[in-house]
Amino acid sequence: MRTVHAGEAVVEPRITKQLVDHYTTHTSPPAAPVLSAESRVLDQLSPREREVFLSIAAGLSNTEICEALHLSPATVKTHVNRIFAKLRLRDRVHAVILAYELRHQR
Repeated sequence: MRTVHAGEAVVEPRITKQLVDHYTTHTSPPAAPVLSAESRVLDQLSPREREVFLSIAAGLSNTEICEALHLSPATVKTHVNRIFAKLRLRDRVHAVILAYELRHQR
């Protein structure tokens, strides 16, 4: 509720997965890289933040990330907020799109 009240978007992990599936099956990879420097974007993240980023990209909720990485909910929230700030992401959907674009840069 606080997230929505603050004007942020909330997307259920199941819906995020459907969006990614739709995006990957109905679009072709970009002809030219959207981001420069071949995935150097993720170099800004600590190894743990990178794990959390990849978990977000896979559609995991914060609770699922807690369980998978053996972290407390507060720690996951902190990592998510730092990832969003460092990568200038608006929300989880934006993170999934970035992960898709980075994956298809190679």
